[in-house]
Amino acid sequence: MKNKQDKNFGFFKKMSLLGLIFCTLTAGIWLYFSPEANNKFENTHSLTLIETPRTVQARALNHKAFESFSKQEQIPQNPGLLPTSLIGSSHGSKLNVTEEGDLRINKDVRDFFEFYLAAIDEESLDKILLRINHDMTSQLSGDALQQANELLRNYIDYKISLAELEDIIPPSTGKMNISALKRRNDEIKNLREEHMGVLVAESFFSQDEVYDNYMLSRIEIIQNKALTADERDQALAQVEFMLPEEKRVKRALSTQHIRLSSEVEDLRGGGASDNEVFQFRSEVVGADAAGRLAKLDEKRALWRQRLDEYVMVRDQIKLSGLSDQAQVVAINDLIERRFQGREQLRVRALDIHLKSSAL
Repeated sequence: MKNKQDKNFGFFKKMSLLGLIFCTLTAGIWLYFSPEANNKFENTHSLTLIETPRTVQARALNHKAFESFSKQEQIPQNPGLLPTSLIGSSHGSKLNVTEEGDLRINKDVRDFFEFYLAAIDEESLDKILLRINHDMTSQLSGDALQQANELLRNYIDYKISLAELEDIIPPSTGKMNISALKRRNDEIKNLREEHMGVLVAESFFSQDEVYDNYMLSRIEIIQNKALTADERDQALAQVEFMLPEEKRVKRALSTQHIRLSSEVEDLRGGGASDNEVFQFRSEVVGADAAGRLAKLDEKRALWRQRLDEYVMVRDQIKLSGLSDQAQVVAINDLIERRFQGREQLRVRALDIHLKSSAL
């Protein structure tokens, strides 16, 4: 396996969830940059990531852990129970080896790393690295284990640099700049290849990069004021073919649902009957789906009616002259009498009066 070049980038010892969990253009595509940040980003030919005491400490910790893992001669001690957020879940990723005994590189390896890294808000980085190494040692041995440890080190170093990249391009309330977004996308791709090599980067991120490029193309088309409405729609339809067929189908179904809801709302606003709405839905999604949507409408209408009745009684309580504390007690009693289980949670979440009183 190709070792990464020896670059001196750092990372936060206590990284935020966004900084350590998968962070690509997909997660940051809607960030807005200030004009100053845009100009700095576009006019700089090569970004220099700036180390901080925290990132230096974290990178040193990462490399110290790697050195320790490389010298171990037996299965390390189990780090103990998983953190709360991971209990009851599993990464579902099996680390495999090739016929030559090398680690098989695929997206499962990245998913394996990310499963444990997702708990960065609950555990320190060194504890997480121990968990990953313990799991790897139970699945691999020999050259494959050494390669996995090297890849883990490189991957964490990539995360370090990625976090520093996010630091020098802070989000703000300025206008989104497509050129800056493209440049950011390129910088992320460069970091992946620099730390892990082209082949590993492709194995880990090829699917994500397809979607990133798709999103960039959509933004560029939407921002192109020279296009007519028809030209824009045609261009957006063509861009859809950048996605794999499975994702295209899912997006089409999602878009269809949004359009259908909007059109039904317009029909009802124009006085359409339930039967007319059913006929319209049947033409679009078929009679079976239209029937299911009609039943859903009935449930929502009943829920809305129950909420309206609750609000009417609640308002009477608020006008009763009771003290604030007595009002809260009475409203809570009302909720418990009229709603069950999770319904009570929904009502309390919607009731601003209860929220403000609890503060």
